Amino acid sequence: GSLLPATGQGGSIRTDQKETEFIDVDRLGLVLVTDVDERTRGGVRSNSEPPKLAYRVDDDRLGLNYTMPQMAPRPPIEAVKIETDHGPYVSPLQPVNPWSYSLNVYPNYNFRKFRADEDKFNMLHRDFIDAVQAAESGGFSLNVGFEVSKRIGDITYMNTGVEYISSTTEVAYNFTNFREATINDQGVITGYNLKEQTEQITFSGRNTYHYLNIPLSFSYQPWATDHVRLNIEMGGSFLYFVAAKGQTLNYKTLEIIDLSEREYRNYIGSLCFKVGANYYVSRRINVGFEPTIMYFTNTIYTEDYPFYVIPYSVGLNLNLQVKLN
Repeated sequence: GSLLPATGQGGSIRTDQKETEFIDVDRLGLVLVTDVDERTRGGVRSNSEPPKLAYRVDDDRLGLNYTMPQMAPRPPIEAVKIETDHGPYVSPLQPVNPWSYSLNVYPNYNFRKFRADEDKFNMLHRDFIDAVQAAESGGFSLNVGFEVSKRIGDITYMNTGVEYISSTTEVAYNFTNFREATINDQGVITGYNLKEQTEQITFSGRNTYHYLNIPLSFSYQPWATDHVRLNIEMGGSFLYFVAAKGQTLNYKTLEIIDLSEREYRNYIGSLCFKVGANYYVSRRINVGFEPTIMYFTNTIYTEDYPFYVIPYSVGLNLNLQVKLN
């Protein structure tokens, strides 16, 4: 059973009790070596030990005309790439139904941009602009709405609905009216006359402008934890004017008038952007904290007025949302 040199022929080696036979097998130098038990030489070979292959260095001397098959090299094994789509994390509190219907209640803080129309400046009392800018400031308003949302991705939504919203300003007028404007038939102020007796104008309150709002927005709402969900939302809305309540000044005479006496645009648009977070108490109730910017795209008054009033709101919306399904 040992390694033997190849001779190109078969042969045997006699030991005390065994005879070792060897045969050259191929050109690659492999030698088949078997041991024959002395006691079984009569024709029965012992199978206690299997034949063994020995390596022959010298391959010029061949025992058998047999060539071992040549193995073709295997191509390298490349790792198989398995594409897995885990997707964004989704909380168990996310509703299974892609459609959701909810009631929203949210207060916000309103401002407005006020400026005169330079082409119609001769239709404004000279003291009107200063009086309004000193007396009117932003105020809080409370909005309610019915929202319909459709999930269009794992955490992406399209939102619409109808809302009753308002834009509010706090007013506190306190100034002296000491001159009277001279107005011609075309409504143009041609000059001023000093009053024989000055008039102190003093009043305060809240001016509120009410609208029906139909929003359309798209939002991306990734989950931070099982209960906390972020919200990035952008869109626009179509507003229909309902009513205006409060008091203000006549822009030509500085007399106190009701807001209902003015003429307003019936339709107006707005743009909205939100970034915030919502805490889900359950699948149906969540409380939101959303810094929001809402900007009206035009003045709330008709084109006949010589000034522009463009409301906008900036601040932290506190949103209570109750889902109906």
